[in-house]
Amino acid sequence: MAAGTRLTLMALMAMGTIHITSSLRPQTWTFLCVTVLCVALSQSTWTLRRWLPLVFTFWANCHGGFIVGLGVLGVWAATQIWQTPREWRAWTLLTAACLAATLVNPFGIGLWVFLATTVRMTRSIPKP
Repeated sequence: MAAGTRLTLMALMAMGTIHITSSLRPQTWTFLCVTVLCVALSQSTWTLRRWLPLVFTFWANCHGGFIVGLGVLGVWAATQIWQTPREWRAWTLLTAACLAATLVNPFGIGLWVFLATTVRMTRSIPKP
């Protein structure tokens, strides 16, 4: 099955089950977006990759796990630049666009500030 067909079917399934998915844990959106990201990155063409900023906009508005996606994208881009240096502009532009897309949310940069204070290896637990 073609990648475009799979993506369309996944989108239709997500829209058709919105009444069910609205009660799912937010991490479910990260699982979905990581899958879309990996499929787009594994393609040999830029057809799906050009849509990744929209995926990151959606992702940032659904769950803070988009940070993981940016990490995956960053490592993938760095590896691709290492292997094919002439594509550095395209990968840098894509990574920057995806990073900027995460700012399209009701909190703007405040989302990043919030995540910076809560997503850590150690977190202090407030005492009652």
